[in-house]
Amino acid sequence: MVNKFVFVWDFLYHNPMCDGTYHYYAVDLFKPLVKIATGLDIVELRTLKNTHGEEFSRQKFYDLSDYGKIEKSYFSYDITKIKQPSIDYLKTFIDSETFVFGFEMGTELKNILTDLNINFVNFWYHSWKLFDDAFLMINTNNEDIYKKLCQYKTQEEKFYFYATYWKYFTKQKGELDYLNNLEDNSCLFVGQTLRDKSTDKDGVMLNVLYFKKELEELSKQYSKIYYIPHPLVQYNEEIENYLKETPYIEKLENVGTYHLLMSDKIQKVVGISSSVLYEAKFFGKDVTYFYKPLFKIDEEFSLETFISVFHDYYNPYFWADILSVIMKTNLDVENNIWFSDISNKFRNINHIYYGYQNFNENYRLKAELETNLNKKVDSLNCATKLAEQNNEEKLLELKEIIKLINRKKELNYKYLKYRILSKLTLGATKKRYNKKKSMFKESLTKIKNFEHGIA
Repeated sequence: MVNKFVFVWDFLYHNPMCDGTYHYYAVDLFKPLVKIATGLDIVELRTLKNTHGEEFSRQKFYDLSDYGKIEKSYFSYDITKIKQPSIDYLKTFIDSETFVFGFEMGTELKNILTDLNINFVNFWYHSWKLFDDAFLMINTNNEDIYKKLCQYKTQEEKFYFYATYWKYFTKQKGELDYLNNLEDNSCLFVGQTLRDKSTDKDGVMLNVLYFKKELEELSKQYSKIYYIPHPLVQYNEEIENYLKETPYIEKLENVGTYHLLMSDKIQKVVGISSSVLYEAKFFGKDVTYFYKPLFKIDEEFSLETFISVFHDYYNPYFWADILSVIMKTNLDVENNIWFSDISNKFRNINHIYYGYQNFNENYRLKAELETNLNKKVDSLNCATKLAEQNNEEKLLELKEIIKLINRKKELNYKYLKYRILSKLTLGATKKRYNKKKSMFKESLTKIKNFEHGIA
């Protein structure tokens, strides 16, 4: 009988306080919903005390196996070195009467919990980034829970629907035009960070250098291979030299990954294990993983299968339903999502935008404002240069321009006003309005030229 809920991060891989790996805030959000559904609180493993009054120590867990030095994060451990005393120590905190809420737990830890007859649900941010919010996929070692989760599974057609919408949203605004110089029938290699759990193969972090032969073969089928680096990747001289020295590869910078997926010029997308490859198939691309996907999504039950669940975990009934297979729950709880609007709720907690900023109206407005600000900075730099020239004639022109810039909004309004009136009138009145229209247009042209650095 389950009598305790415990949140477990992947302590075999990460120290709990490492940035970006300890996602308790997500599980914490579910606490009141789970409490209403079950009557139990979710507690954290790292603060949980065992029967000896000890708090859990990741270091002690490894010390009991005489493991030696461990790293704080992205620790490529050898599971065969974990000895029974470490497992016995873990059992003093969680046992078969414990239900685990995990976040980004790896295969080895899930196997340990399964061997201890401990049921769990394990969350991971979904590979698909283009819904109205960042959302979660969930996996479990309990097949009955898996069957329940399948009832909440997001339809595959929804991914295609959103891919189509965003493609035409972007295309109709002309925002793909800057990719017209890409070669037809080209291939895209999606880069990843140099330390990524999903690229860890037997303790080696894979990168593009491990797949030179595969890329050479692809170069015979595609006109060009474009390489796009991960936005957070660190500089690596060996990788950079390879990209520069390989004639059939071209590195792209300052290009949106999703824009590339939307481009008809890109026919194939390859990579090591990047979630972008999962997304690419919904944009109609041929996809190849050079290593393997980190997880199976919406497939048959297994320890690695995740079910796509979009926002139902904000509903207390979801938890009452899911957990009813392992304990008594309150199925009379409210059956409603507690957010009235689910847009960007998870995204905004930890700023998890992952490229979605290209499609978010607030981000688009921010980019527009920054562009305008840069224009003003350019104008200021131009004004400074004129002042430094100590050219009296130019300085007089500058003062006139500054006055016009301060009236820019008013000038725009009056130009539009007289432009419309000149079309609605005849004779002398029309001539008078045309004259005013030309006068305001001339002032706006001066401002425009100045903002482009033309004195």
